[in-house]
Parts: sequence; structure tokens; C-alpha cells
Amino acid sequence: MQLDRAFLDPAGLPGRRLKRHILLAESSIDTYSGSSFPGLSDALTEISLGRNVTEQWEIVRQHFSVILFTIQSAASTLRDVTDFMVEYY
Repeated sequence: MQLDRAFLDPAGLPGRRLKRHILLAESSIDTYSGSSFPGLSDALTEISLGRNVTEQWEIVRQHFSVILFTIQSAASTLRDVTDFMVEYY
């Protein structure tokens, strides 16, 4: 449960602050399809379509740093669990 919570960003996804899961959410381009790393994939799709390219690259840069931090946080939750398990052996 802590691992899943580690992927929630209180600020939400770029342009969709009510969607908080960094790893899984529907695409804002196609609401019927799911997307891995939806904030990043939506911004890259906008770039490929030529919409607000400079602004979208800034979103990619900022959101990529959020993704890296989130993955490191999730890894630390797993590390804490394995440390706990090793203590009892």
C-alpha cells in the first residue's frame, strides 16, 4: 500500500491537478486509453502535434524531475520493508 501511495503527487499531473497518480491514469488526449506516465506522455504527444512546443518542453523537464523523485521515494519504501524483514532472520 505504501508503494502505491508513493506514486501520488499532491500537485497532480500537469494541467490536471485532480489526477494525482504519476504512474497510471487515462490520457488527456484519448480518455478511453490508459497511459503509463500520463503527464509525460501527454506533453510529448502535444510536442509531436506541434502545440505549444516550448511550453510543453518545460512541462516535460519539470514533470520528469517529479517522476524521478517519485521512483526514488517508491524504491525507499521497498528498501524499508526489506530492512525490516532482514532484522528478524
